[in-house]
Amino acid sequence: MAPRRPTLLISNVLPERPGNPLYNAFVATLWGSLLAAVSPGWNVVREWSQLDGSEGAVSRARNADAIVIMGGEDIDPHFYGGALVYPGSGDHWSRADAGQIALVHTALDRGIPLLGICRGMQILNVALGGTLVQDLPQVGHHNDTILRDHRFARHEVRIEPDSQLGRALDVDPGSAGTREICSAHHQCVATLGEGLDAVAQASDGIVEAIEHRDAALHGVQWHPEAPAADPRHLRAVIDLLDAERLSRPVSVRAA
Repeated sequence: MAPRRPTLLISNVLPERPGNPLYNAFVATLWGSLLAAVSPGWNVVREWSQLDGSEGAVSRARNADAIVIMGGEDIDPHFYGGALVYPGSGDHWSRADAGQIALVHTALDRGIPLLGICRGMQILNVALGGTLVQDLPQVGHHNDTILRDHRFARHEVRIEPDSQLGRALDVDPGSAGTREICSAHHQCVATLGEGLDAVAQASDGIVEAIEHRDAALHGVQWHPEAPAADPRHLRAVIDLLDAERLSRPVSVRAA
């Protein structure tokens, strides 16, 4: 009898954006890349936070062994006290924000390993009381034509070698600890949420990865699931979640 595959809950904002085929095609590309990387070892369950809201998202998380929150639109500024009007503002899906923030708190309370990608990292930060830079003045983190050409901005990040992420990516403590990544964001972490540390930065000082000091909560501002990204990076962070779910106390898993 084959062993039970662990369940990976992947949270997205919506199954599709009405009237926005370019966005839908872009998201489908990222989803396909992520699914190809995780499906051999995981039972994948999708969660649409705009449809589920907080209660639905938390209900789906009860049987999850790990959680991934993917990218998407800007978080509603009401959740972090930001300006309601700002450069580059687009659609806000407040019900989705609330649902994914609830996922973070559920993961923290139940010891479920969680990875936030791009918007997902920002959700992690905001859920724990952090704030965001609403529109980056720096260039090089976003390609304005990405929805048409699917070309990510590419730049290096320096990863702390003694962090969980650094160990997962096999960063040599004696090296510069740099990795080239695929980026697509115009917002970033401003102040860190409670219990979070910055564990990777770009050369311009932008926080590129965060993790919790005492829990299995991680965020990367880049897209390891981008088709053009080094596939080893996505495999490494998924393996990190797998190792962390195996180390959870049995009493917590059964709670």
